[in-house]
Amino acid sequence: MTLFRRKFRIESARKPRFNYATSGHYFFTICTKNRQPVFGSIHRYEMLLSTTGGMVCECWRQIPSHYPDVKLGAFVVMPDHVHGIIIISHHSGMGPTLGNVIGSFKSAATKKIRMNGKPGFGWLPRYHDHVIRDEHERILIERYILENPRRWCDHHR
Repeated sequence: MTLFRRKFRIESARKPRFNYATSGHYFFTICTKNRQPVFGSIHRYEMLLSTTGGMVCECWRQIPSHYPDVKLGAFVVMPDHVHGIIIISHHSGMGPTLGNVIGSFKSAATKKIRMNGKPGFGWLPRYHDHVIRDEHERILIERYILENPRRWCDHHR
C-alpha cells in the first residue's frame, strides 16, 4: 500500500479476525450524521422522544420479525445516538451477521424518517460494536445503556 493510501485509510472498527456471523451478544452504538440531536431531548434524567426518536424505536422493535435468529436486549435512544444489545442465535446454521442487522436497521429507520418529514436525516456511516464476552460484562453494559440519560444530564450541565 502506498504512503498516500495508508495516510488516508480509515482503520476498521471491527475486532480483527472475529467472525461477526457467530452466535453471541453484541453491544453497539450508532450516531446521527453530524451528531444532530433529532431523536428528542433529556429532561430530568428522562429521554423524551421526538416523533423521529419514536420511529427509531419502532424500527428497533421490528428487527426480530425480519431476523428470526435475532433477539433484542437493552436499548436506549439518546438525542443524537442509540445504544443497544443484539443477541444472535443461529438455530438454522446460517443467519445474519451483526453488520446485516445494523445495516438493515439503519436503512429502515432512515427511510421511515425521511418519508415523514426529515429528508436530510442520516447516520454516521460506521458504528461502534463490542462483543460481550460473559454474563458479568452483559450486566455492566445493560446498566450503562439504561443509565445513559442520567449520565447525559450530568455531562451536559
